Parts: sequence; structure tokens; C-alpha cells
Amino acid sequence: MLIRSELFRRLGGFDERYVPCYYEDSDLCFGVRNEGQRRGLSAGVRDFPSWSQRGRAGEDRGAVCGQPAKVRKKWSDALRHRVEGRMPGDLILARDLRPGLRVLVIDAPTSNAADELANRDCVVTYVPRGPCDPQTTFRLRQRGIEVLPGDDASILDLMTKRLGCFEAVVVGSLEDRESLLDLVRRRLPLTSWFGDAPTALGFALGNQRETQSGKRLAG
Repeated sequence: MLIRSELFRRLGGFDERYVPCYYEDSDLCFGVRNEGQRRGLSAGVRDFPSWSQRGRAGEDRGAVCGQPAKVRKKWSDALRHRVEGRMPGDLILARDLRPGLRVLVIDAPTSNAADELANRDCVVTYVPRGPCDPQTTFRLRQRGIEVLPGDDASILDLMTKRLGCFEAVVVGSLEDRESLLDLVRRRLPLTSWFGDAPTALGFALGNQRETQSGKRLAG
């Protein structure tokens, strides 16, 4: 994270309520936004935290548990404002404010559907149906693509917790379409679904044209 020293001092630095660690950077970003300043993300920058290399991940895991509640309490008005008119109180949408069609991709780990949709400025959540190469996962996440576990239980949990967060679903394989289509229709009733990325891309481009011309987005 890079920030001008003058702005950092004006914000009071990192809030000590997040001691020992976690979410102090997110809190600082809320403060930057509250000052009317712009924030940016450089997907080409790589971060190699030294603590994980020393095996401290297990020791520090407990520190994160209470931190999200502190963020919600401190910035409740800002979070409520960002989702107004869409899903009041939903922190998933408040967390990711990028414009673009929000697409859930359920496909093989070798699929390039997530990349193709991200190239068209879609906000992509990718659920590979099988082990995904760590380097591929890292590369996709650097692009801003969310990568989540692809087992049946995780997909069911995702659709339950993210109700209303997706405008389109891509289900790549024929086998998955047969097993998941009914689940998609029940859990995400207002979501359009597609069997491949090109069809979803056409839908995304149609929505972009309608948005640019001031028309209402297709459901």
C-alpha cells in the first residue's frame, strides 16, 4: 500500500482498534475515500508477506475473527450508502464497487471463460470444478477475479450467501448444467444463465450498450 505521508498523518495513521493486525488497511482506505481522495489498484504488483513464510498463519488466524465487525460498526453509514437501491446491508456488493456485469463462472479449471469475461470488464467470480493450478489461481486473482472452491457444498453455500449478487451465471460443462441448472434457477431466480462464455459476452456487451444509451439493464 502506498499513501502520501501528509494524508496518512491527517487520518491518524492506522486505527489501533485493529491491533494486532488485519483490516487496518481496509479501514484506512475508507478514511481516504471519506477525505474525497481517489484510491487505485495496481494488479501488476506482487506481495510476498514474510510472516506466512515463517509459519505464523495458524498463530495469527484467530486475530482476524473480530475485525470485520469493527469495520461494519465504524463505517456502517458508508457501507449502507454504497448498496442503497441494490441490496441494502449487503457487504458483498459494498466490498466490490467496480462497474460491469457481475458473472459467476462454474467451469473446468482449464477454462478461459473467466479471462474472456474479465477482458470485457465483467466482475467475475470463478468456481473451477476441480483442482486449479496455484499459479493460475494467483494470476486470476491478480486480475481481480475472485476464485473460490468448486465442490458441490461450496457452490450451494455460495449461491445461498450471494443471493442477488450475480447478474449472469456461466455453467461450462454439460454434466454441470444438468446437475446445477435447477439449483441456479431456485437460488438465483433473477439471474440469466449461459452455457458458454461467448454467449455471456454477448449479453454483457448488450448490457454495456444499453447502459451507455441510458436504457435499463436486462434482467
